[in-house]
Amino acid sequence: MLDNDQELAHFLVDAKQRTYAAADNNTSVQPILPSSVQLEYPMETAYIGIFTLAKGDRRVYELRYSGGMIR
Repeated sequence: MLDNDQELAHFLVDAKQRTYAAADNNTSVQPILPSSVQLEYPMETAYIGIFTLAKGDRRVYELRYSGGMIR
């Protein structure tokens, strides 16, 4: 698994379709961007995150994000 770009792309699409954002939940609102999912919840702080996908000792994909309140 994940031996080439096509396998990586398939894995990422499948994983994103199974994430909490794809679930039917009460935090979803009408999205600003077409064909997107928008979740809203109260937050008074900043957040950061990193998602790393590895095969053995080798990292094959990494996503970093951050955000916070704009006042």
